[in-house]
Amino acid sequence: MIADRQFRLLAEIARTLDEAGIAFWLRGGWALDFLVGRIRHDHADIDLVAWLADRDAIDGTLASCGFKRVGEDAHVALDFEKEGESIQILLVESTPSGTLVVRGFESWPFPEGALGHARRLLVMWSAAR
Repeated sequence: MIADRQFRLLAEIARTLDEAGIAFWLRGGWALDFLVGRIRHDHADIDLVAWLADRDAIDGTLASCGFKRVGEDAHVALDFEKEGESIQILLVESTPSGTLVVRGFESWPFPEGALGHARRLLVMWSAAR
């Protein structure tokens, strides 16, 4: 199942980035699954958020684990593929006023407190769901 594979890849990404000391957050469908505490359905991809300042460290760290970089615009997002799955890491930075934005999309800032510090766990479920 797609969700099984993505969940395993997400666990690998989390372990790898945590070991490297790189902060990241979930976004999109997987973020909602972690908030509700269960996998609701298969997802088209894995969406994450990380700091733009960590771009090179993320790129090297994930590449060393077999994640293949695809795409070109590395100031907005890093796009990877592994095992046929698409992973996008949106890159954010803080403006001098403290607003959280994606470079080039400053007119659409993240809400204040969007990148909280609470960790959520999701335990893998059986294939029967």
